[in-house]
Amino acid sequence: NNDNPAIKNNNFHCLCTFGCIQCIRTKEIGVRENCGEFQDMIGPGLYCMYWPFVRIANRLSLKIQQLDITVTECKTKDGVFLERMILALQYRIRDPYLAQYRTTDTTIQDYIK
Repeated sequence: NNDNPAIKNNNFHCLCTFGCIQCIRTKEIGVRENCGEFQDMIGPGLYCMYWPFVRIANRLSLKIQQLDITVTECKTKDGVFLERMILALQYRIRDPYLAQYRTTDTTIQDYIK
């Protein structure tokens, strides 16, 4: 006789048989999809996904991140040429839905206005 209520109610068996446990960490947000279609955004915590139908498509960090860019040659507005310049771009995702589904062009332009 087992006193564990999860095993008594067969919830534990259901989790192991039909589900896949996923974890979203602090300062992350998960993109949940159902059969490949966007379902919702989920915050930090432990989740049971009914794989292969429901899955976490991506985990996006909400921390401030830094992208180091080395520009080999550029021209300033006053006509001076710079041979090498190192830029540090800091960014943070504000809208996870747009970051996951609407961002298409990730190339960096050759100039800054």
